[in-house]
Amino acid sequence: MSEDTSTYEIEINYRIRVANNVTNEFNLFYAKEMEKSKDEIFYDYYKINFYNEMKDYLVTDEGNFYLNEKAFKCLYKEGEDVLDSLYTYYLKQEYASVNSWDEIGDLIIRYCEKYHENIMGETEIE
Repeated sequence: MSEDTSTYEIEINYRIRVANNVTNEFNLFYAKEMEKSKDEIFYDYYKINFYNEMKDYLVTDEGNFYLNEKAFKCLYKEGEDVLDSLYTYYLKQEYASVNSWDEIGDLIIRYCEKYHENIMGETEIE
């Protein structure tokens, strides 16, 4: 007897997928930075710091304490451009900061609410 698998919804672990995408994106960014001169790297410090803080937050379990599954689903929609998308958003925010886990979590939530309002507004039943 064959079961119809089309009726089953496959559950995606967005936290793991985002962690994998962020790790890949960070590794590519790191490799490109290492090809640059010392002066270029020096002037990229702001971006390097941001990418490093975000990677640590999203790849370790820290993000699990501050972000819900909806936020990870939003970030998953960015594919392997999570860090770049967050960095672009961050640069446009006057009071944004990545100096603490709370501030990073707030930045990510505001980003998700702005660019993924449809996902952030979903109820648990949807």
